[in-house]
Amino acid sequence: MEKDAASGESRNRPRRSVKSIQRYSATFKTERQLKKEMECATAEERNKKQAKADTLPKHSFSFPGTKRMFRIVRLLGTGTTSHCYEIEDISTKIRYAMKKINQKDRNIALREANIYENLYHDNILRCVGFFEDTQFVILVLHMCENDSLLDLLQKRERFTEFETCYFLHQILFACEYIHSSNYIHHDFKLNNIFLTKDLRVMIGDFGISTLASEPTKGLYGTPNYISPEMFNQDQPHTNKVDIWAIGIMAYVMLVGKPPFETETVDETYQKIKQNNVQFPEHVSSEARALVLALLTSDPTKRPSAVEAKSMPFFDTELPPTLPKSCLTRPATFWEVESIVDKRVNKKGQVEYLSNADILEEFEQKTEIDQVEERRHSSEGKEHKKQRAHRTSSGWN
Repeated sequence: MEKDAASGESRNRPRRSVKSIQRYSATFKTERQLKKEMECATAEERNKKQAKADTLPKHSFSFPGTKRMFRIVRLLGTGTTSHCYEIEDISTKIRYAMKKINQKDRNIALREANIYENLYHDNILRCVGFFEDTQFVILVLHMCENDSLLDLLQKRERFTEFETCYFLHQILFACEYIHSSNYIHHDFKLNNIFLTKDLRVMIGDFGISTLASEPTKGLYGTPNYISPEMFNQDQPHTNKVDIWAIGIMAYVMLVGKPPFETETVDETYQKIKQNNVQFPEHVSSEARALVLALLTSDPTKRPSAVEAKSMPFFDTELPPTLPKSCLTRPATFWEVESIVDKRVNKKGQVEYLSNADILEEFEQKTEIDQVEERRHSSEGKEHKKQRAHRTSSGWN
């Protein structure tokens, strides 16, 4: 069953196992390997390969089993066990994110690839390729052109409540789907929330995600986002640890920094246990109520993603996207209004149309109007003929 793409709700798709992902154990084909192959090739083949090599940018490579050549555009980020790069298909110019994971963490990479295969949602990254060599396991993911929410926040310092509502609503939709699929993400943070070209939220990095049916204990994730129940070594995690992390993200988006951040990890942990959240004056009562609900110390009293979406903070009309101006500054009311149109469907529900939708609907209406005009024009001509006939017959 397929739902509204603008809202970010899920679409059902048959699950596939990681076994269905194509695996390879060869190394990348680099320019050096192309030169070695040329030594044993005929003159004609050598000329073709030389011409091909001359057109390739430096550091170009291909994935084993494929003929498509790629180049590394830039380093996106590094982790304890992985590096992430932006790469470009040289022939199509399509860009992807390539995550290289150390071979010693192969099981983690396989689990992450498997989770990507089992999850299909408009707000979750797609894994489009899986490869490995003797040193690394490679995940190829769809590229998010506007990087992460953390990158945007560092440019902006903090978001408006309208923007926070827009981003958070999609995050909760994705979280609802992840939890309904029996997974716990375990690492919700702004670094792992990515933005597409049209500023749609995409959840990524399932490296430490687990099945809810296989509960874990202890500290999981990033210190600023760790929930209080994780300090209880005897208490298995539930999916409410993700809700806590989303509460931290909500606070960071509104204020610009985590609520319990200190100079040391130990001090941060103490503040998390105390859970004394302080808000600046600019944060509204609705936003405070949402954050405090998400940051409830008792996980059993913490709302689910579905319950959080129904809180008053989300009682606003959200557009299908945000103006590009929000990449550098808060969007104005008129900028938001310029990309949104409202209409009420047959069920009495409000639907939102982007400029493209409005133009398409306008063109459709124009075509209908043209048909109607032609019909009325032909009817008018027929009416004139009949009237002329009646007039000539003495009718008036």
